[in-house]
Amino acid sequence: AGITLDRFGRKETVTIALLTTGCALVLLCGIAEPRVFACAAILAGMGYGMATGAVVAISCDLAPPDCQSEFIGACRIVSKSADVIIPLVLALTVQTLGMFTSGCLIFVVALVNTLATTVSARQPPASLDVAS
Repeated sequence: AGITLDRFGRKETVTIALLTTGCALVLLCGIAEPRVFACAAILAGMGYGMATGAVVAISCDLAPPDCQSEFIGACRIVSKSADVIIPLVLALTVQTLGMFTSGCLIFVVALVNTLATTVSARQPPASLDVAS
């Protein structure tokens, strides 16, 4: 994630990460072949890893100067809470809608999130944006 953050910028890395994760999750929902399933799971992990690094970098950029550590700590608490809550929501969604429909729904949510992030994310100050 660090290479893509440095080369392309934060918003672009988040966009790549969300699209990668969304596509991998759709693949995971429709695959029965173990080797292809493992490749899709690795792809999902790579997307998640890129997103995690980008979220930490964006949190650092957006933190108010007078309370940076508290702001970043709050962002990490929200992020780690989501790591616990999201699998439970996904399990309920799969149980209710089925595997493939849930995968498609997750892809749509990731796509909407990607578009919202790309359009609305505040740019970091020029001195912090290494992609410029």
